[in-house]
Amino acid sequence: MLQVQNPFQTLNDKAGQPLDAGYVYIGTANLNPETNPVTVYWDEAGTQPAAQPLRTTAGYIVRSGTPARVYIGVDDYSITVRQSNRALVYSALSATSLYNLEVTLATSAGASMIGFIQAGTGAVLRTLQAKAREPYVTPEDFGATGDGIADDHAEVVLALATGRDLFLPDGKTYIVTGVSVSTANQRVFGRGKLKLKNASNAATLKILANGVKVEDIAIDGNKANQTTTTDGSSEGIYIGDGYDDIVVMDTRISDTKMSGIAGYGNSTNVRVYDNEIKRPGFIGIRPSEASGRPATRWKIRGNDVEDPGQDGIGTVGMQHCSILGNTVVNPVIAGIALEARCDYTTVVGNTIKGAGAADTASGIQVNDSKGVTVSGNTLYGMGVGIVASGGNTSNDVTIQGNTLDYCGASNCAINVDGSSAQSPAFQDCYKYGASVVGNTIRNSYRSAILLNGVQGVTVSGNQIHTFATAADATTAGRFLAGIALRSYSCYNTIEANTISDSSGDAKRIGVFEVNDGGQAPSNNYIINNTITGLVQDVCVTFSGTNQSTVERPQRSTSAPTAYTWARGQAQMHAYPASAGYIGFVSTDSRGGSFGTYSTTGAITSGTALLTVVSTDGLFDGMSVTVAGAGVAAANLNTVVSSVNRTTKVVTLVDNASTTVGPTAAVTLYNPTFKTWGLIS
Repeated sequence: MLQVQNPFQTLNDKAGQPLDAGYVYIGTANLNPETNPVTVYWDEAGTQPAAQPLRTTAGYIVRSGTPARVYIGVDDYSITVRQSNRALVYSALSATSLYNLEVTLATSAGASMIGFIQAGTGAVLRTLQAKAREPYVTPEDFGATGDGIADDHAEVVLALATGRDLFLPDGKTYIVTGVSVSTANQRVFGRGKLKLKNASNAATLKILANGVKVEDIAIDGNKANQTTTTDGSSEGIYIGDGYDDIVVMDTRISDTKMSGIAGYGNSTNVRVYDNEIKRPGFIGIRPSEASGRPATRWKIRGNDVEDPGQDGIGTVGMQHCSILGNTVVNPVIAGIALEARCDYTTVVGNTIKGAGAADTASGIQVNDSKGVTVSGNTLYGMGVGIVASGGNTSNDVTIQGNTLDYCGASNCAINVDGSSAQSPAFQDCYKYGASVVGNTIRNSYRSAILLNGVQGVTVSGNQIHTFATAADATTAGRFLAGIALRSYSCYNTIEANTISDSSGDAKRIGVFEVNDGGQAPSNNYIINNTITGLVQDVCVTFSGTNQSTVERPQRSTSAPTAYTWARGQAQMHAYPASAGYIGFVSTDSRGGSFGTYSTTGAITSGTALLTVVSTDGLFDGMSVTVAGAGVAAANLNTVVSSVNRTTKVVTLVDNASTTVGPTAAVTLYNPTFKTWGLIS
């Protein structure tokens, strides 16, 4: 085939526009052509002379208004071209030199002969070659089309093989079967896209060198047309074993068959910043050990992961790493999952959103790992908000300062989980410094905090507002508490928490030790908690000598029947209302049942202990000892406090005074709790 070309030479004016009504002079070489013209012809045979100056129309030399060619019978000549106003466009004393320049510009050396200056103040003159040879290449340099249809795999491979940075221009999509970056410190950047070809079943981009940086590009995993679901295949970006100082930032990764970004083995100092990952078939971001070699010192920060097939960020064997400020929406298994051996990792300031009452996923899951800090995270609508589980290797895990709203539909808001099937002497559970401190839990569908078969956990300073909102008559007891302990949980401290609920549901309990099938918790320390709005503040399981230490409830809707009370100590009513009472006050230093409610708020009578029918013979300071079945004599000593001619007063130790006349009969009563403060 013959290429169709313009058969006529075109000339431009000084503004770069086609030269119209211009003048062209042809003369003797090395002389002024305007004063030293030579004969030129309209025909190659030299039979039709052309008058000078030659005239132009729309950029063409014309003969009678029609574009024409011009011929000369010498080897060299001079030329001058002027605009219609006679302004000089250009002049050359040797046309052969000009022709040679054109030829040279068309060679590989041409770019070095052309100047280039960038727009903007302070720009300096460079050659076009220097500008074109800036330290990056594009796939187009090697013949790629980037149209999203043609297979550009070979061209992208050639571009990467140069070892220079690879720039993917905006709007371009390159179809590849999986390409690798194998040169240290190479950079892949731009706004273009790599799309995995159908049935490639490979990672779209593999990083197999130190110091590689991938920035701002897009990756389409084309998961609908891939079939392999094994590690190392069909990821968006794959970081190989043993590589160091890797950066992946500001990328947009979508629809991968496997994980969006994955690293295997001892990849170190990897920074994964501000990426957007949508619909990964497996995990959004996945650092993972290989053959016992952990991923170390990864920093995963500011990424957005939406609709992952399993976890938003999930790992096995990642150590000394940080997961900071990421957002995960609608995970299937967990928003962030530290599956095992993820020691000394921090999970801070992340936001995880689930489906609320229908959700079954965990927000943050820590399993068989030590030295982990989970702090300052915000979780909404997760089946389990935060779960920490595992064996004796799971030590020193801190869950602190997190905010959880509408979590716990499938279990509870925060769950510290050991073993539920072994006795304290043999159980495999969390130990040594695990803590749940300063968290805010609102509207938990079931229990806010559950300790399941664990030892040595501190639960302190948490704010729990409205819980067990999904509980019903069939819900297990451990799911009905602000804080629940079950299955041999022992030696835990539950202290200074605030638990409130305004539902009035009689099933709900502030702190609940649950005896599941004889696996009773024991030896826990439950003290100084503020519990409001609940029918029952604390319900504990007493197990022989392993009784837990429990504070006296501060508020209740009924008088307490347990714990040690001193005379004058009071308990406020949880729901004070008109025609009700402010609370209950102890009238002795023992436990015991309350008396009947008083409509006046006065202390009413309890069980009769001693009847005095006459005060004759009584005097000040006289002691009367009373004994009776089931009565501690030490608490029944009476002391005559005053004597005069008309009355004598007998006081029962630690009880209210009773005044008796010289012959009047009076009964002294067993100490008891009484209501007071009738509300009008």
